[in-house]
Amino acid sequence: MLTEAYGLRLRHLVAGCYFPERDKQRAVWLYNHILRRRGGFIKYIRREVRRSYKNRIGEGEEEDGTEKIPLWAKLAAKFE
Repeated sequence: MLTEAYGLRLRHLVAGCYFPERDKQRAVWLYNHILRRRGGFIKYIRREVRRSYKNRIGEGEEEDGTEKIPLWAKLAAKFE
C-alpha cells in the first residue's frame, strides 16, 4: 500500500524503456496539452477581469473609481 503510489508514478518510465517511440509521442502530446490549457486559463482570467471592470462601471462608478452622481442630485445639493 505504501509503495503503490510510487509505483504508479514510475509507470510511464518503465513503459518508456519498452516503447520509446510511444513515450516520445506521449511527451509531445502532454507538452502541447499543458500549453493549451495554460493559454485558456490566462484568457479566462483576462475575461473575468474585463467583466468585473465593466460591471463596476455599469453599477455607477466612473473609470477613475469615483461614484457617478446624477445631475439633479448635484443641483439639489448646490441650491439647498
